[in-house]
Amino acid sequence: CQQGTAVSVGGVTIREGGEAKPIKVRPVKEYNEAVQVYADGVEAGRVDYSRVELKLREVIKKEPNLADAWFNLGVIQQEEGRVEDAKKAYQKTLEIDPKYMDALANLGLMQMESGDREGAIAAFEKAVEIDPFNPAARNNLAVVYRTNAVKSRQAGDLERSQRDFQKAVGHVRKVLAGDSQNIDAYNNLALIYYDLRKYELA
Repeated sequence: CQQGTAVSVGGVTIREGGEAKPIKVRPVKEYNEAVQVYADGVEAGRVDYSRVELKLREVIKKEPNLADAWFNLGVIQQEEGRVEDAKKAYQKTLEIDPKYMDALANLGLMQMESGDREGAIAAFEKAVEIDPFNPAARNNLAVVYRTNAVKSRQAGDLERSQRDFQKAVGHVRKVLAGDSQNIDAYNNLALIYYDLRKYELA
């Protein structure tokens, strides 16, 4: 139920479950070289991350406000496990373009995985503000609110737990309103109902 990392390939930004959208790049040659090195590495099964990073930094040096270059830098750093570096690259992406959905999604996922649930909620809520019907953001919000609900119940805060369960269900229902066949949403809903001990519904 989580949107994964994305990378610009062949002059377009690939978004999971979405249409490829054209991008405008001024240092075209260097940018395309960085993308090609990454794509070749993926195909060969071994990405030369240091080479890709070097080429992306050449692009950034020529065009420091190119959000796609910063985003892709974050992607390779995240794939290498350089979490803090990747976060900084995604944050820089969002400074340049606050509506960069993939950066919001990846940053939210990283915060969720590190246990920063409030940070994850902020990132996913921002994504929902930009695109109210974004299924990945809403499914991830459902995951975070469900996790919060379970932890609140374990701590004895039943009121907050119930409130967060309701928020989780609300986000899932909004996904299903726009995509009645969304498997991730049904999976989330089943887990929520299971946690609520509504086993028949689950």
